[in-house]
Amino acid sequence: MKQKYWIVGTRTSIHSEVRRCVTCAKFNFELSKQIWADLPAARANPGRAFLKIGMGFAGPFLMTLRRGKRVKAIKMHVCVFVCFTTKAINLELISDLSAQTCIVGTKTLSHGVKNQIKYLVIVAKMSSVQIFLLRSWELETIGNYLTNEGVKWTLNVPSAPHFGGL
Repeated sequence: MKQKYWIVGTRTSIHSEVRRCVTCAKFNFELSKQIWADLPAARANPGRAFLKIGMGFAGPFLMTLRRGKRVKAIKMHVCVFVCFTTKAINLELISDLSAQTCIVGTKTLSHGVKNQIKYLVIVAKMSSVQIFLLRSWELETIGNYLTNEGVKWTLNVPSAPHFGGL
């Protein structure tokens, strides 16, 4: 029939039928493309490991120093350091969420990787760390220490941890 007669508007009618067909629409479905935001400067520029890091907290965890009966469990926290360049992590065990233990955790990280930290993002979660962050003198103590060490640091918003660049 196609060889003998010319059907006017064939392409338009076939296209409209295919658009109305549910099976064809499911078969020809195209996924939408995710639009990515630009990387923060701390992640975009190459550098050595643990020069640009994010610091977060986990816990509390109950730990015992030895095994046996009637052993008292103590509450410990974990200070998590994440390298923005390589995504490597370093875990430091700290006894509480005070400024001094936070500074000690940062010092042990600096000695462990044998270089100086250049950029630090403190990530806060809303539960136990919120109490720690509300104490402004604690945050001021940490800020003074980091500034004296030459570290550019920022405090991340507790409700938006993805703003830290990781």
